[in-house]
Amino acid sequence: MKEIYHKYCDPNKNGVAKFLTIYIAEAHARDEWWIPHAPNAHEGGRACILQHRNIESRIQAAKAFQEDFDLPFEILCDSIKNEVYEYYDAFPERLYIIENGIITYKGGPGPFDYKLEDVLEWLQSRYGERNNN
Repeated sequence: MKEIYHKYCDPNKNGVAKFLTIYIAEAHARDEWWIPHAPNAHEGGRACILQHRNIESRIQAAKAFQEDFDLPFEILCDSIKNEVYEYYDAFPERLYIIENGIITYKGGPGPFDYKLEDVLEWLQSRYGERNNN
């Protein structure tokens, strides 16, 4: 994801697209469908969090996610009513390309059909091959 960002989205490198992550409900919250053997799932680890009950906890989790993965792009949070989750059928994760307000690419549901290579191919076909420099 970072590679795609640096090639096509970084405003410091004449980016041609905007990358945006919207943090939605937790897929493996400790109080719902927790996977205890997942990386960082130990008690006290950031991945070991409860399902969000208020927007403040979702914002805190999104900030931790951005920090943990050193993500250079913007992260927003879905409302506590999960409107993005519902409207975009985004759970647990999904990729979209929206151009001029129209969805031009809708990826399959993650994690198995979450294909960043499809997004890269779309960007390459639209804007040509670019390097990270």
